[in-house]
Amino acid sequence: MKKKKKKLKIKYKHVRFKLSARQLSMIDVYCRKHKSTRNKLIKTSIKDFLSKYDGLETAESYVTENQLQLFNDASHAEKPELDILD
Repeated sequence: MKKKKKKLKIKYKHVRFKLSARQLSMIDVYCRKHKSTRNKLIKTSIKDFLSKYDGLETAESYVTENQLQLFNDASHAEKPELDILD
C-alpha cells in the first residue's frame, strides 16, 4: 500500500475591520437576496480582487545612479581628506 501524502496545513490569520450600520445592512440585504453569508461574500470579494494581482511581483527597491556612487571607494580616493591641523 502506498502512503498518503501529508496535507500542508493552511495558516489562517484573523482580520478585523469596522463597518457602518448602513454598510452592514446593505451586506445583509445582498446576502439574503443571493442566499449567501457575510463571510462568503467578503471572502469571494477579496479573492476576486486579489486574482487581478496574481502575476505581479513585489516591487524591488529603487536605487538611482547617484546612490550607487555614495559608497564607491573610487569616488573617495579622488577627494583629499581634510586634517584638523590644515
